Parts: sequence; C-alpha cells; structure tokens
Amino acid sequence: MQNYNLNLTQQPFEGDFRRGHGAKIIYDAHDKILGSVSKKKVFDLNGEEIAIFAHKEIKEDSSGKNNKIRLYTVDCEGEEENGFYLSDGRFYAILGEDEMLLGTYEVTERNPVHIALLAVLAVFLALFIAFVTIINLPFEGSPVIDIKDKNGAWEAQGVIAVFDDKVLPGSEGEYSFVIRNPYEVSLDYSFALTPKYAGDIDISDIDYFPLTFRLRMNNALIQTDRWLTVDELSYTKLSMMPQSDQSFTLEWRWAMDGSSNDGDTLIGADGGKISIVLNLTAQQGGNAL
Repeated sequence: MQNYNLNLTQQPFEGDFRRGHGAKIIYDAHDKILGSVSKKKVFDLNGEEIAIFAHKEIKEDSSGKNNKIRLYTVDCEGEEENGFYLSDGRFYAILGEDEMLLGTYEVTERNPVHIALLAVLAVFLALFIAFVTIINLPFEGSPVIDIKDKNGAWEAQGVIAVFDDKVLPGSEGEYSFVIRNPYEVSLDYSFALTPKYAGDIDISDIDYFPLTFRLRMNNALIQTDRWLTVDELSYTKLSMMPQSDQSFTLEWRWAMDGSSNDGDTLIGADGGKISIVLNLTAQQGGNAL
C-alpha cells in the first residue's frame, strides 16, 4: 500500500486502484495516490463516488489573485458543510469553515498533436467572432446605435474583425472601437463577453477558454491590470457624459503558461466553431465606477 493514501477511501482497499470515468489522478504531497477527480465527481481508490460537483465560483487567494474553483459536496446526510474543491491544480478538503490542502491532481502536458489541435481552434476563433449590441434606453422610438471601429459602424459590418490574423498559442493583439453618446443625458454602459460554441459537445463541459482579456477606456485600464478570463471580463456602469465619445481597446492574448486543459483538445477534435458574443447594454446614467 506504499503507493496509496487511504485518507479518502473508507471501504477496504486491496491495492487495485480504479480511476473514475474521465477523471484525473489526485496525488498527495508524497506522490501517493489519493483517488481521482472528474468534472462531475470525486472518487476514492476503489473508484467509488464520494462527492459530486456542486458549482463553480471565484475565490481570492492569499496574494489577492482571483482563481476559478470547482466545488464538490459530500452526498451524505448531515455533511452539507463538508466537501472538496479544485483550484489552480490543487485539491482541497472543506471541513465546516476550515479547509486543508490534500494534494494536486494529474496534469497532462501538451504535446505536438495537442498544439496542432490548438491551432485548429485558433482558426475557428479568427473566423467566427460575432457581436450583439443591445441598447435599452428610456426614449421613444429606436435609439441610434453609434459604435464604430476603423472599418466603420458595427451595425453595417455584421461580423467584427477583432483578430487581424489567426489566433495561435503565444499570440496577442488588441481591438479598438469608439462609442458615442448622442443624447442629452449621461449613459451607463455595461460590457461583457460570452463564448458560444457550435458543435456536438456541450460547452458547459469545457471550463477552459484559451484567451484572456483586458479592457481600456480612453487608454486607461479599467479597474485592474490583471488579465481576465472570458467569464471575469464584465463591467457595469461605465459612465459617458452627454454627447461625448469614449474610446475602448479590448486587449487579448493566448499565454503559453504550460497549463493543462483538455477542453481545447476536445473542441479541436469535435470540429465545432467558437464565437465570442459582446454583450453591450446602455441605460440612463447613474454613478460611474
């Protein structure tokens, strides 16, 4: 039993480790196998389910960095406050209000085939970027949508050319546009990105999106200089004065940080198409951020 840690395994274990379906192996600090974890479940050494996925949330670590975590709850009566969570390659136990690092989960290194599939994904990103602009203002009639880039007004383009070339691992760039407030009142804009996927797999099974973003308003980074995931980049009440122009720059990059994600391989193999929907809304102004 020297290669195994029995802390997660309550039933007798005879040394025949069984990895859960679609799961990655969990190792303790001494490289002993604790069990395995998938997107949906946590398994013990016998391959028996011991916790189920509950939800995702953002958790701030001791350095102030926001990490996306996956929470798993123990499916037992009276154990509502106990469970596990994954964060940045680490596996933690939750015991009431306390938490404890148990180990790390298996990482699969990217190989040349994986990189090739990332390149396939990059082509899709370059070709299928789309934007939706929604203006919700308390005025009669259809409001003027006055947003443009170097190629002209958004509503005349349909698909916006955010990327000048194929997006590949290690690449970066930026896309600039201008919003005009033509009204006699101030406006508060909200800005968010949503990934969309057209293929046979369920996008909810993919936690990873390869690009990260930052948004500038009048050449100043909004709120933070940290690169944000597609889920994190969301702003409300970006205030604009009456009859004014504001310039925006959406910075993007695909960092080669050595992290492991099976989602891009899954998308590349499935052959689907990814798009990014820009959700932009406006309403009569209040307080700025």
